[in-house]
Amino acid sequence: MKVKCNPGETIAIVVLVAALILVVCWEVARGGELQDMVRVAAVKHDVPYYLLEAVIFCESGWETNAVGDDGKSRGLFQINVDVHNVDKAKIFDPAYNIEFGTKFLKELLTRFSPDTLRALTAWNFGVSKTLRYNLYVGNHALKVWLRYERSEKDGH
Repeated sequence: MKVKCNPGETIAIVVLVAALILVVCWEVARGGELQDMVRVAAVKHDVPYYLLEAVIFCESGWETNAVGDDGKSRGLFQINVDVHNVDKAKIFDPAYNIEFGTKFLKELLTRFSPDTLRALTAWNFGVSKTLRYNLYVGNHALKVWLRYERSEKDGH
């Protein structure tokens, strides 16, 4: 079955397809840029890249402008601006968010070493609740851990 289009419709379809291709290319390039920034932070703070990738994926899905349901958690790492001493004007800046999130995760990993799952639980519930209620593994921490294990094994 052949579909006939007039020249105006054909041009519109070509323009739409070209725009979609540009959007996809932009997102792929941007994703690579963000991953490179995370790799640099991983080396700088001695935190496994795939662990950072897993936290970002589970927290924001790599959305730089993500805002949590509570309205307080923001950016790639979903940093709670009411809990942490951050520059609220910069929290959506990927470089700032990655640096802060990586540094904070490193602090948790050091504090709860060698228990990475407990550090991830503290990431989600907070250090004081993790210690007060003797929490070891939360559902969110397990979700991050499983993604980390899978990514590290598969190399992506």
